Amino acid sequence: MEVIALALKEPDTSNNKNVSEDIFRLKTVENGFFHLGDDKVLRSYDGSGNVVDYALPEDSHLKAFANLFSKRTQEHLYRVWGEVDSSKISKKHIFNPPEHLLPLHLSNLPAESGICEKKMDSGLEKRTPTCVDITCLGHGTCRQYNCAWCMIFDRMAEGYCLLYPPNHIFWEPGDL
Repeated sequence: MEVIALALKEPDTSNNKNVSEDIFRLKTVENGFFHLGDDKVLRSYDGSGNVVDYALPEDSHLKAFANLFSKRTQEHLYRVWGEVDSSKISKKHIFNPPEHLLPLHLSNLPAESGICEKKMDSGLEKRTPTCVDITCLGHGTCRQYNCAWCMIFDRMAEGYCLLYPPNHIFWEPGDL
């Protein structure tokens, strides 16, 4: 696990931006969703599958997102993201990602079995019991349960609702 975790660069502490800023500034639509792809791009989609906004999260933010999942899934995500230099991604690629980077429900490609397992008994469930167990394909579903956003990762068939972005409220500095 240590070798894989080291694949992501150490966070740049000179920048005080946190993961919540990545999400709070993104444009959203009611029937849309967020997707964090294998290319390390956090995209905001509308309900028709069009990219309406994006962010390029720092590696420390990617770790916060990965912490929502099991160790096995974290290792998978670190391995995939560790190979990507998001500074070389073009606007065309961001707004028109190739099919293998699309969320599963927008793609005709098969899912990779068993790669994204939700983390259990992490303490997160105790803090936000109404959101973390809700699966979603759009923000509207989450908002029906007083949650903020639908976040889909990798090639998951569905996303999970978030009350707040990771490390906005759930984690204390140094937990990651």
